[in-house]
Amino acid sequence: MGVFNNTSATTEVPPWDPFNPPYAIRAPRAVYSVLGIYMAFVLVLAIVFNGLVLYTAYKNRVVRTPLNYIVINLTAAELIGAACGDTLNVMANIASGFFLGKLMCVIEGATSSVAGRSKRCF
Repeated sequence: MGVFNNTSATTEVPPWDPFNPPYAIRAPRAVYSVLGIYMAFVLVLAIVFNGLVLYTAYKNRVVRTPLNYIVINLTAAELIGAACGDTLNVMANIASGFFLGKLMCVIEGATSSVAGRSKRCF
């Protein structure tokens, strides 16, 4: 019968479910752990270096030119994106899957996507 036929009691996953695709192949846990450690290293670097740029712009009035305000704005957006979105990604990789449920996975994915795109638009 068709895909939308609800009369048969089957336990198979519908093909439109993005959280349980039939073709999903999960990597071993060690792969997620290594990826999580690497992403944590990159996250720490991003927070430290973006914080240093903002601190330098705050302390030195000479760097506050109209053109440098674009760099300062990009740095602030990157710092917020790293602190909010990337932290959840690091934790999800260390846990080898998103751990806050499907709804929070969708919300986090949407906000990270919008934040990532807005960082590149400024």
